[in-house]
Amino acid sequence: MTRNEMKIASLFFLLPMVVLFFGCGPKRPSDMPKLFPCTITVTKGGTPVSGANILLFSPQLPGSLATSGQTNAGGVAEIGSSLANYFESGSPAGELTVVIQKTPDVPEELKLTPEEHSKMTPPESNAYSAKLAKAMKDAPKIVPDKLSSPATSPLKVTVAESKTGTHVTFELDDFN
Repeated sequence: MTRNEMKIASLFFLLPMVVLFFGCGPKRPSDMPKLFPCTITVTKGGTPVSGANILLFSPQLPGSLATSGQTNAGGVAEIGSSLANYFESGSPAGELTVVIQKTPDVPEELKLTPEEHSKMTPPESNAYSAKLAKAMKDAPKIVPDKLSSPATSPLKVTVAESKTGTHVTFELDDFN
């Protein structure tokens, strides 16, 4: 068998394995609603807010459906939905309540690498954790409290049944 024939033969062996491996992901659940593209941008004082968690809620959706995203450095969250162990990009159509949550960023002087933290003694680690908790508690709030719960958030997005998607921007300073 020549070298080229061996390459072709190996392709015939590997191709079914690749199809089996990549083609056997979780199947779309029957109660998964149709999804449409949705992006949500979050700003504060006109500046993008990164690392904010965006959650969408509606009483008309299956209770186990999670629709969410996280803002990137540009403040933009690509919304996706998951049901059981299945995930798909997009959001169900309709009016949904928007919740925004963000943990304050760790102050630079308190950032440690995992290696630095692992070298601490238990008392040092406890003292560090207490100092970190105090710094996080004292950090200025980025997201107003009322936006962090579906029961109190006035934010709504109407996701359109459209291939071009729904794009919304929320300025956090508008909700103080």
